[in-house]
Amino acid sequence: MVTQLRGLFKSFTVGKNDTDTRHSVSKAEERGFTLWINKRLGHDVELQDGILPVDPSVDGQLYQRCKNGILLCKLVNVASPHTIDERSINRGPSLKNVFNVHENLTLAVNSAASIGCCVVNTGPEDIMQGKRHIVLGLIWQLIRRGLIDTITLNRHKELIALLHDGETAEDLSTLKPEELLMRWVNYHLHRAGCDRRITNFNSDLADSVVYAHLMEQIVPIDKRCKLMSASEILSSTSRQERAMNVLNNNETLGTPFTLSPEDIYLAGEKNNDNRDRLNLAFLATLFNMYPALDARRDDFIVEGETLEERTYRNWINSLGVKPYVTHLYTDLSNGLVLLQLFEKIKPGSVDWSLVDQDFDPKRRLFQETGNCNLVIDSAQSMNIRFVNVSGKDIQKRDRKLVLGVCFTLMQAYIFKLLHEHYGVKSLVYQED
Repeated sequence: MVTQLRGLFKSFTVGKNDTDTRHSVSKAEERGFTLWINKRLGHDVELQDGILPVDPSVDGQLYQRCKNGILLCKLVNVASPHTIDERSINRGPSLKNVFNVHENLTLAVNSAASIGCCVVNTGPEDIMQGKRHIVLGLIWQLIRRGLIDTITLNRHKELIALLHDGETAEDLSTLKPEELLMRWVNYHLHRAGCDRRITNFNSDLADSVVYAHLMEQIVPIDKRCKLMSASEILSSTSRQERAMNVLNNNETLGTPFTLSPEDIYLAGEKNNDNRDRLNLAFLATLFNMYPALDARRDDFIVEGETLEERTYRNWINSLGVKPYVTHLYTDLSNGLVLLQLFEKIKPGSVDWSLVDQDFDPKRRLFQETGNCNLVIDSAQSMNIRFVNVSGKDIQKRDRKLVLGVCFTLMQAYIFKLLHEHYGVKSLVYQED
């Protein structure tokens, strides 16, 4: 049933954006993403005929190469292997037919939605027209999905080494990938005897101190002698020179995501051209290749994410809620994401003046419960039936009941789409 629902919602999350509003894009991101694509997919024989490599110095070439959908389909499978059966991709002379190109792009966008990318207001026509902010935004989501969102305790048991005193594995499993990545960096800085710690992915990295110590700490022994030491790198007072030496070390490490020196030493600038994203992706690549964690512990059990949980989480994320849902039960427990889902089902159904969006640590439990009670009230006002569910159940992360809430809301959303497209009467809630 869940698989059928996933296939159904995929078909309707694609919208159109026909506005003429001009959007700027980050040139640093264009270059960084292009170089990563070239390295990550450069071996693919199918892409070597007129698609890759993309020259980052040629304006607009990246967007031109995405227009037939093949590259985007390949990126979806990099982000989540086997999502697309590549036999279904149209190739060769068939791409002279615009309908076959449209099929490829629809396949790419819908598949991206199915793995949790937000594709609201993203349609095949937008990509065919080369709308840069839309294409670059989709590429970033796919890179994030493959590099960053995989940094979880479920997938990397060795992260248990990052536990603080008094914490449990469950506490660690609720942290977002960015938080785990920061904790990983700080763990290695501590082991390296460095007193620096990071709290962001921009200004804290701009002087290269963190990178110099981190690389020296995580590099395998057989490569350590080939690296410039942290003390050598930091002996220079020039941030630009430090960044260049860090990237020379990265060449030795052989990571597929590369930065330019400017991406490091300008990361702390107020208008840093989204370089914090590039540094985040770079650190995630270092973690994925060289975690350097020794977690020889058998006294913890981490439950993996079920297919049902992953389906609901990906569906929720595909609608563009904020914040991004990483851990289903934890991220729904304050009520904010669920209230956004009601807005997706019926715009204007939530009175946001009653919602607590900024939490006081001393009153957080009370505020979260209040938001979850508003979830129940919103459901009742729309005749959506949650069986034996209270706001307290959601706030306490009752798994069975939260899954029931997700299923009911997905049903309501699907019936809304069926009603809009085909006039099907909703069996879940009634429109006024």
